[in-house]
Amino acid sequence: MSKIVNNIIYTNKIKTNMQDIKQKRCSKCGIIKDADCFREINNKYRANCKDCERLYAIAYYRKNEDKILASMRTAGEKVKVKKRKRKRFFYYKAMRFRIHYNFKTDILPLAKYLWNQWRRQKGCCAITGRILTPSNAQIDHIIPRKRELVINDFYNLRWVTKEGNKLKSNMEEDVFKQLIIDVYNNIIR
Repeated sequence: MSKIVNNIIYTNKIKTNMQDIKQKRCSKCGIIKDADCFREINNKYRANCKDCERLYAIAYYRKNEDKILASMRTAGEKVKVKKRKRKRFFYYKAMRFRIHYNFKTDILPLAKYLWNQWRRQKGCCAITGRILTPSNAQIDHIIPRKRELVINDFYNLRWVTKEGNKLKSNMEEDVFKQLIIDVYNNIIR
């Protein structure tokens, strides 16, 4: 036995889930169609069928084509500005790092490495796990430069927060981890 409520034909008296709906009437064209001819959003079917929505979208685009294209252009320009700012940030950090630590490489490969390292770390500090921003991001040597046999190389660099960099200072990784464990154990007691 089927029941019609609000232009929806149900198979049972009580609707338990969306599979119970077999057919629905489109509010735009008025034709009764199968349920799969309607878009489903948040477990509810749209009022108009897919065909009517497509025709509406085409008509809307033709009517407002200039506005749509203008908004697409400005959105593209915003993306370009963000990319330019990002490139500038990594180039600037690479330049300052090269001058400060007397790095013997070109700036552009160093900037590209720093960008790739940022992406590998997913924009998070390697020590604290906090989210990095241009204002709190610093470059840290994994093996401190104070060691005698350390090669000043790209692969010895990582992104950290200012606080994390101050905390680690000139310690090696294993010594630093042991210090953190000791501090944690002391606090728990």
